[in-house]
Amino acid sequence: MKTILAVLLASAAMLATPAQAVDGNELYQWGREWKRSDTQNARDAGSFTGYIQGFIDLHTDLSDPEIGIIKAKFFCVPARTQRGQAFDAVMRYLEAHPEKHRFTASSLVASGLWEAFPCD
Repeated sequence: MKTILAVLLASAAMLATPAQAVDGNELYQWGREWKRSDTQNARDAGSFTGYIQGFIDLHTDLSDPEIGIIKAKFFCVPARTQRGQAFDAVMRYLEAHPEKHRFTASSLVASGLWEAFPCD
């Protein structure tokens, strides 16, 4: 019951958040919570993984030849890659480039995935 209440409260808090671009500082804070195995902040850890997975899904859909919005892929994640590997790649990029945290989270996710999974 406590878990359901926590999820409902976190969902309500997210709905009350202004719709604006997430920057690298916020993404990095979410990632720090995700890296902690004993995190008490499941909302931030989930925001980190959900943001990255959503970005990968969007990139996959938009670069599909049938949709054809993006003509060239930004990154190419190998078929057998586990989600955790993609999350790790983005976190490593954020840790290696704190000077870029002022940029949008989406640009940093793209850069981290491109660096880890370049297209041949």
